[in-house]
Amino acid sequence: MISFTKVSYGDLIASIPFLVDCYLRITRFMIPLFVISAIILRKLLLNRVILLIQHKMAFTKMFLKSNPKKTKTHTENKMDENTD
Repeated sequence: MISFTKVSYGDLIASIPFLVDCYLRITRFMIPLFVISAIILRKLLLNRVILLIQHKMAFTKMFLKSNPKKTKTHTENKMDENTD
């Protein structure tokens, strides 16, 4: 069973430097860890976006090769107008 003891304000104030020291020790290692993980995540997301763009471009090229559109040149359009 958990028992709680009465803590005086003096004990709480005396523990503040210890708590601050613990906090600074933890954050000293956490901040570089967050920065490194953010860089890695950004690179992974950037690589994912690049792969999606490359896939889209490859699909577009494949689609255009399988369904080529014959566009008439300016002279062909003029010739069609003259035949009417």
